[in-house]
Amino acid sequence: MAAEHSGSPAAPMQASIGGYPIGTWLASLRAQAELPEREKGALEPARRAALEAIDPWWAPAWPIA
Repeated sequence: MAAEHSGSPAAPMQASIGGYPIGTWLASLRAQAELPEREKGALEPARRAALEAIDPWWAPAWPIA
């Protein structure tokens, strides 16, 4: 996605690509990533690794907005 759209998947919540609300989707993933690894609803380590392979800053520590 990042290469296809010449950007980062660290998109703000209002971002969309082709009508798909990519920003909302990523915000949900970022919220899951903030949970402790074994907590219910936490992002799976393999999924985090896949996102970091696309863009290491997909879930930065600073505000996306």
